[in-house]
Amino acid sequence: MNRGNSSFKKFKNVQIIGDDNKIEEVKTLTDREAFDNILKNAEEFLLKPSVMDYVIYLESLIQLIVLVASIISAWIITRMGLSIAFVLVSICFFSLIYAFVGRILTKKYEIKMRAEAQKPVLNTNQESIEWLNFLLQKIWGTIEPVATEMVPEIVDGILKENCPSFLHSIRLTKFNLGSEAPRLESVETFDENLEPEEMQMIWHASFVPVTVEERRNDENKRTSEIQATAFVGNDKFQIPLNINVSNLLFEGKILLRVRFTHSYPFIKTASVCFMEPPMLSCSLKPFVGIDVMSIPGVQEITDLTVKTVLKEFAMNPTTFDLDIENLLKVTSHDDPAGILKINLMEGRGLKNIGKLGNTSDPYLKLNLGGNEIARTKDIENDLNPFWNESKNIIIPINVIRDSFIGSDNISFEVFDKNKTSDKLMGRSEIFKLSEFAKLMEELEEEALNESNEEATKDNGETKKEENKEEESKPIPISKSKKKLTPEDRERIMKQWGDPRTGEVLNIPLKFKGESAGSVNVQISYHPVQKPGEIPELKPEPNPEEKAEDTVEDLENREAENTEQYNENENMEELRSGILRVHLYSMKDLEKRKGSRSNPYAIVEVNHDEIIRTEPKKKTNNPVFSKTHDIYVKNINTASLKLTVKDKNNLGYDQIIGTLKFKIKPTMKYLLENPTNDWLELKDSPKGRVRFGFDWFPVKLIEENENSPAIGIIRIDIKDASNLKKVDTLGLSDPYTKITISGRSVGQTRIIDNNLDPIWNETYYSIVQSRNDHIKFEIYDFNNINSDKRLGSVDFFIKDICKNVSEDVSPSKEFSNMKYKPKIQKLEDGRYDVKAPLYEKQYRNFGTQGNVHFQLQYYPLTYPGSKEAETTESNSGKSEEKISGTEVTKPKPKISGTSLSGRGFSIFTASQMGISSIDLMNVNKNNVTGILRIKLEEAKNLRQNSCVYTEFAFDNSPDEIFHRSAVIKSSAPVWDEITEGLILNIIHNNLLVDVRVRSKESGPSNNDSSILSLKFSLNDIASNLNKSVWFTDDKNNPEAPAIRLAFGYVPVDIAVPPRDYLPNMGVLTIHVDDGKVIGVDSSGTSDSYVVFNLNGNKVYETKEQKKTLEPRWDERFDINIRSRRNAELELELKDWNKIEKDTTIGTGILSLIGLVPNQNLVVPVDIISKDNKYVGIVNIILNFKPEIVHFSKQDRERSSESGAPVKVINNVAKGGFTVAKGVVMAPSSVVSGIASGISKTFKGNKSKGAELKDEGKASVTSNKQQQHIISDPDISKILMQEEATGIDKSTSNDNISTTSGEYPKNGSTDELFGTLHIHVLKAENIAGIDSSGTSDPYVKITTKGRREIGKTKVVKKNNNPEWNETFKVNLGEVLNHDINVIVKDHNSFMSSSKVIGEVQINDHNSFSTGESSTIEKQYNISSGGTIYIKLEYNADENVKKSSKK
Repeated sequence: MNRGNSSFKKFKNVQIIGDDNKIEEVKTLTDREAFDNILKNAEEFLLKPSVMDYVIYLESLIQLIVLVASIISAWIITRMGLSIAFVLVSICFFSLIYAFVGRILTKKYEIKMRAEAQKPVLNTNQESIEWLNFLLQKIWGTIEPVATEMVPEIVDGILKENCPSFLHSIRLTKFNLGSEAPRLESVETFDENLEPEEMQMIWHASFVPVTVEERRNDENKRTSEIQATAFVGNDKFQIPLNINVSNLLFEGKILLRVRFTHSYPFIKTASVCFMEPPMLSCSLKPFVGIDVMSIPGVQEITDLTVKTVLKEFAMNPTTFDLDIENLLKVTSHDDPAGILKINLMEGRGLKNIGKLGNTSDPYLKLNLGGNEIARTKDIENDLNPFWNESKNIIIPINVIRDSFIGSDNISFEVFDKNKTSDKLMGRSEIFKLSEFAKLMEELEEEALNESNEEATKDNGETKKEENKEEESKPIPISKSKKKLTPEDRERIMKQWGDPRTGEVLNIPLKFKGESAGSVNVQISYHPVQKPGEIPELKPEPNPEEKAEDTVEDLENREAENTEQYNENENMEELRSGILRVHLYSMKDLEKRKGSRSNPYAIVEVNHDEIIRTEPKKKTNNPVFSKTHDIYVKNINTASLKLTVKDKNNLGYDQIIGTLKFKIKPTMKYLLENPTNDWLELKDSPKGRVRFGFDWFPVKLIEENENSPAIGIIRIDIKDASNLKKVDTLGLSDPYTKITISGRSVGQTRIIDNNLDPIWNETYYSIVQSRNDHIKFEIYDFNNINSDKRLGSVDFFIKDICKNVSEDVSPSKEFSNMKYKPKIQKLEDGRYDVKAPLYEKQYRNFGTQGNVHFQLQYYPLTYPGSKEAETTESNSGKSEEKISGTEVTKPKPKISGTSLSGRGFSIFTASQMGISSIDLMNVNKNNVTGILRIKLEEAKNLRQNSCVYTEFAFDNSPDEIFHRSAVIKSSAPVWDEITEGLILNIIHNNLLVDVRVRSKESGPSNNDSSILSLKFSLNDIASNLNKSVWFTDDKNNPEAPAIRLAFGYVPVDIAVPPRDYLPNMGVLTIHVDDGKVIGVDSSGTSDSYVVFNLNGNKVYETKEQKKTLEPRWDERFDINIRSRRNAELELELKDWNKIEKDTTIGTGILSLIGLVPNQNLVVPVDIISKDNKYVGIVNIILNFKPEIVHFSKQDRERSSESGAPVKVINNVAKGGFTVAKGVVMAPSSVVSGIASGISKTFKGNKSKGAELKDEGKASVTSNKQQQHIISDPDISKILMQEEATGIDKSTSNDNISTTSGEYPKNGSTDELFGTLHIHVLKAENIAGIDSSGTSDPYVKITTKGRREIGKTKVVKKNNNPEWNETFKVNLGEVLNHDINVIVKDHNSFMSSSKVIGEVQINDHNSFSTGESSTIEKQYNISSGGTIYIKLEYNADENVKKSSKK
């Protein structure tokens, strides 16, 4: 080749770029040096030992060893003097050893030589695959026609998207690859840098089509024919241009990487790419006879274009990935077909099989296909057990498909729990699940058709084909496409119930052919869904039309669009469904010191353990291949936690790896990256894990899932009469427990020593089903033993309140009652019931006594459209509206599950209730209703803390209506829906408390609060029907927060203010003055008053001597846990110096009428035992709402968590006047009760005397009860506050933290702070014991010997030091002496002895508005001194009031 003038150019030495690299000069070798180098290499080659050299060396060594051994053996034989025969035996023995060992070595090294000889051949990993080319050529006749049909469709789509602008369109009109198959020249395999489950190959492929000459010589061969047609022009006129491609040649290297898996189809992914740009050559003839590729530069441009295109998606390192596992995945027999949701509620009238008078301990068992799939807890000693357990059962496809063998048979069995073996109490009939699933499928199809027809009418569409497309189709689970007949449908609905209403089924049980009671359950079936198309939303109206819309139109449109959007949500976004988790394998786990680990894995989904594998012995790359299905309520918030532990048989299993992630984003990542599905473990340097997920969405109806309320019921428990006497020394102490379908409603107060108790208490409760029943159980209270049951009565609510259900016929249980109640409907709509009590109602065993109560049912008020309102108003003109009638509630659609635009399901259309505009409308009665709360999740909580959330209303903060599940997480996900009855949404606030559990046993008072929020009306109304994060510090992104959603449905009921006002707080009682008859011989009395709260003494005034008009002027505070159940008893007594104090009379005051932050002057009439008016005590009551702790003085039993609101009814009327900030209740308003408990002494000369010149008392009998009655004008004022007190300003996003007390904005006269009594030490006290010392301790009491505190005992010391502090409210000891009693402790039978006493009155000098401290040394009466420090801390409100 001619290089031109290159000889004149000057070349420079090459240099290597780099800081540390130096240029090495190339040394030129001489001929002598080159010869010596060759000679040296030859010597190394010749002198290098070969395999044969080693064989010869070993054989020689063996010969030498055998020869030496034989010589030594012969010498030994000669020395021993043995014969020649032993020498011959020795020679034979060593000869055999030589031959045997030599043969083994020779064979071994023969194999070695063959391997060495084959190394040059094995060094190349290319293999000839002519057999594969032969096979490919044989099947090409079958493959080529299929490719001829498929390729044009694919290529046309690509050409349409990438059509040049100067062309109208372009398409592939002919495609034929000919009869010659592509060839694979060679295959290279290698496994460097590959995972164990991966395989990698390089295929050298080529394609040479049949030429014209070959076709002429062989008629069976066909040439390739490819033609594309380009159209030039516009839409009306185009000119076709044909482009023919011929002589297509292809050659390239294709990289194929395959990843295997442990389940079918055993190939996870296949990745394909070109190792280098392929060689592509062809003839391109757009016109006949002209080859475009022959034009200079066209071939280079074509090669560059092919390289550029392939580099984007199929040029190494970019690969084209195929997810073979998903492509070949088919429906398996164990794939889920749906969710069977069953609520096992209660048993009714079960048959008792207990022996020796014992009552059975029943539990309910659910069987599917003869196998147990669910079981409830056992309820001890109860034949009407209440379980209320919900079960979500995953139903596989084969259960429905194999129904002919009974795999879908469902049955219910009740067993008696025993220590040995459980005994059957009753069994239900067989239910066929396949029939119920078929019914659900048909009802869903009908609902979809109805919705499509409505959409067609509303939108004016005429295309029926579009409306026939369903939003989603359930997985086909029935082989037969034959529809159910009307008779079959009626039979199935009669057995299973109507799935559209979610009604409670009463399933009868039988035992040995006889009736054995029944069980109440709720059943619903939800099939697995497939993704479908999303119908379009309704078009928005024009702006002009919007301007003319009213507020109601905007509300209706907003509700319609919300409901439509929720129903048309993409099926892929269904939040609930069945999650299948695959745990495949792990690798590179952390090694234990000196050995491999024994790993096992624990997988938790939403804190529920679903997989626990067996330990894999001595491996760091375990393969588990475990799969589990679990029902997930919300896939958007579902999380997975993996814990890998090392099994240690001797000690603690060490954690060697953890992983926690959100499931939905991980599923998306694995779907988009099928070739990179290894997830890195935490706490492990190189550990990785492989997961797999399958998602089967299920459309669940929220109403069936959560059993929402259908209304509320008001229960007035009036009284009971003629009860049994069960106490030995007295009468019974009755109280009543009220339940609705096993849910606790409340418990009345205890009436001591009375067989005709009068309660007059009112309860409000939620009704969740038309089959709910109410139960009254009356017990006798016992301080020591368990309470005795006096009787009970149980009714279906619909048997009394006729507006609960459309079915007016009495139930079977009501008809079978032997002693039926007397029911009378009152004018106000209430039903007055007087019912006899039963010992065992299911057997019609009556007992002594009757109970008197009243019921009234109020349905929920659902918002309706204008047409419904018009129809209702028109019907109201012609027909008189009945109080308490139920608003017609539309049946829910089977397919109606709503999703919000944020991905969270809030509430269905019927659950949402009213809008925020309706809620804030003062013209509508929306203040009472059901507040629906969805507790979704929380964040930024403490690490590794067990948290739960409590919900209550501030009028009764101790009555928690919902407590969530306890979850151990800093970001727990609950996804729970609850309901609470709020009596007045304007005045009552919602309290939400996120708490951390302090111990493993369960929630307790020692649990700490992380986040406490108080929600007012504005906070709820402004965030109605949407999911929102709430916190107490919105400026801090790390502050704890909780995510909630609210829905509200009103109830048309007028709740009086006394029912919704705060129920808990501190009651300040100012005992002012009074009048009393004279009981002493002097004609006067030494009177004092003892105050008892619910039967427990709380305070005693000082005595006022020798007067008929005593003035005490004392104040004290008592904690009121429930003003509705609180009774304040005033005992007016006469003090006697020698004899026992005389009881003049008593008066019992009910505290239901307390008005918060108001001073009420209440004159209490005192009545003697013989019903004489003997005195009056004037007290001033101030009730300050505040959260107080449970007091031992409160005899009322606490209600169960979740108990509804309870109030005491008040039917009396009266009034009060306001003067100088004091509300005065006249004596005519305050009625009294004459308990006649006065215990007079023999010398009482005034027995039978009566207070005169004070008018008549309003009580004449000791059975009357007194109340604090408010003027009706106050109710009007409160109602006006409700109408005008709504703050319509925008609510802040920052919710205020609940501080644990109510606002202190009420007017008060005078309050007291806390007095701290510090008992420091004593000196030189008297020694009482024989040793001359004492075991002293100090007891502090006040008036009436009421104990304040007691110190510890100091053994054998006359100069003890205690340094202990006791707290007391200053009002309790003000104007009284504090008694400090020093005692000597005795450990044996003798009682403690008094050493001496000290009376302290220095605290009376304290100013209530200022804090003060006094520390003094006091002399003990028996000798010695004691050091006491009094420290008074004034309340802040006291300071403010004193300054004013």
